[in-house]
Amino acid sequence: MNICFMTYFPMIPYRGGVQRVTTILSHELVRRGHNVCFLCYDASRDNQMLEREIEFPQYYLDISSNNRGKIGVLIHNFLVEHKIDYLISQEQDKGSELLLEVIDNSVSVISVHHVVPLAGRYATRKSIIRMPSDTLRMIIIKTIALISPRFFSWYRIKKERNVFNKVIRYSDKFVFISERHLKRVLECMPNVPSSKLAAINNPNTFDTNNPVFFETKKNIILWVGRVDANKNCMDFIKAWKMFSKTNSDWEAMVAGEGPLLSECKQWADSHKVDRITFWGNYKNMIDLYRIAKIFVSTSYSESWGMSLTEAMSMGCVPCVYNTYETLADIIKDGVDGILCEPKPSQLAYALAKIACDEIGMASMAAAARISVSRFSVSNICDQWEELLFTNKTK
Repeated sequence: MNICFMTYFPMIPYRGGVQRVTTILSHELVRRGHNVCFLCYDASRDNQMLEREIEFPQYYLDISSNNRGKIGVLIHNFLVEHKIDYLISQEQDKGSELLLEVIDNSVSVISVHHVVPLAGRYATRKSIIRMPSDTLRMIIIKTIALISPRFFSWYRIKKERNVFNKVIRYSDKFVFISERHLKRVLECMPNVPSSKLAAINNPNTFDTNNPVFFETKKNIILWVGRVDANKNCMDFIKAWKMFSKTNSDWEAMVAGEGPLLSECKQWADSHKVDRITFWGNYKNMIDLYRIAKIFVSTSYSESWGMSLTEAMSMGCVPCVYNTYETLADIIKDGVDGILCEPKPSQLAYALAKIACDEIGMASMAAAARISVSRFSVSNICDQWEELLFTNKTK
């Protein structure tokens, strides 16, 4: 099969979750004898310096003209020249909508939704406050949303429904990363053809067959992610401050950068938080996962916890805020991880409880590795091949 993954950005590995997932899956598809390439339709990006980082053939398509006839010819010629059997669209934006509308029936089109669908259904003032406001447009939207969360929720759902209807119309399959996401869509959009919807989880970033020995790990609690309002690193620092007062043989590590990193460092310094290291963007994350006993996530929301499954595959005991629905796909509370109420005091209590039980930690770490093996790239690729084979080129 000749498979093309289409996005608005170059497929640079480890520059984001979609890039990582796509690159990992592509390696397995190629190992199984398929051909893979990437198509970027934002030709305005300066990509020359990045080419060496892309691991598969990367092509670019200029759709800035918005001329449907011209764009239709461009995408048709590309698909024919490269003999593409399957086009997998990784985004739902204006660019992908335009391309999907003009693609003919010579290829099978699979669209994938990598984020939480219809999230506006659960919009609250608290969640709106955490929205980024780094542009004038976002400031205006955020202000309106805070004035009337109900209107904001209605508007977002209406807008996303319109997008989904278009995607479903022009795609052979619309894939979500969790059955829970698929169920949410069917609840909000009961008239969509369910036969066109599917769910396939994200694959593990790391191979669970790599040897990990819990007895060689250190008393380290690791937090990983972008240091922003949603990932909520500050709550981890506050929890660590409480925990560290009675657990002097432990240390904390924060790996990641973001707009709130300086604020987090300043808070830690001003409150005399001891034994915490801020690594910034750590190049070889597998090294930190390998030595840490406990992994913490304090996110307010996630579509799929990639750093969580990474940590579990490396034998870290996950202790995470129970704040998003796909956690139920990944963790069985008390068996292969710990789910806690989203408060620093509750996180500190959960950490203290597990940190004093070395045997329990080792058992939970082993269970975590076994549990996330369900998401091995081999298992996930099996599901993708089955979906592709049942949606063969027309």
